Amino acid sequence: MERSYDYADIGDVSLRYLAEGSGNATVIFESDLGGGIDDWERVQPLISLFTRTLSYDRADLQNANASPSSRSAENMVADLRKLLQVADIKPPYILVGHCAGAAHIRYFAHKYPNEVVGQVFVDGYDDGKAADDTENHDVQGATERGQSIPFLNNAPTSILVGDNPPETSAQTPEPSHSDRRQWIESHREWLRHMPQARFRVIANARRYLPLSHPDFVVEEINRVLADARRAL
Repeated sequence: MERSYDYADIGDVSLRYLAEGSGNATVIFESDLGGGIDDWERVQPLISLFTRTLSYDRADLQNANASPSSRSAENMVADLRKLLQVADIKPPYILVGHCAGAAHIRYFAHKYPNEVVGQVFVDGYDDGKAADDTENHDVQGATERGQSIPFLNNAPTSILVGDNPPETSAQTPEPSHSDRRQWIESHREWLRHMPQARFRVIANARRYLPLSHPDFVVEEINRVLADARRAL
């Protein structure tokens, strides 16, 4: 089935986005650096069966015109905010962030806590890993600033992590047991800030869980969606 994309003119940039489904809450997908709508092609259609969804290409990503403004976390969230207004997508929102996208959903939830009713972190970078796989200094700074803000701790939350650290190149050696343990524990540490969160480790999985293990991602989003709807 061919997917129908739209474009939102938000001032200094035009963002490509894909809105599907209907429901009383909207699941917003925030991609990793260098990703975009296509990262969620095995997840979004399934979630759209149950509620409204939105994926998009940020101004710093593929298939979008480059924005002249600095790519700070604040500006990235401002772009998303304008997109939501142009597309007339109103709260409540459930935020799903993959890798560096986890920092951006944290920033959004911190700035608009009353609009966020759930969140799913998929292999979200820990503070020490945020700068390891960035495309440029502007995005690196955006990720680091996003990581420095508090977590939203009063909404249904899932933390989904593969048991291998993200690879930085095709030549990266197989991670050691110590590397795996450190990667998992860095995410488990997030439970100190979000004690209500569900924590789940996916075996033999590396970086692109939305593409390589979509069933697990879909399951966690649906779990958070169900919990959020009970509270609405």
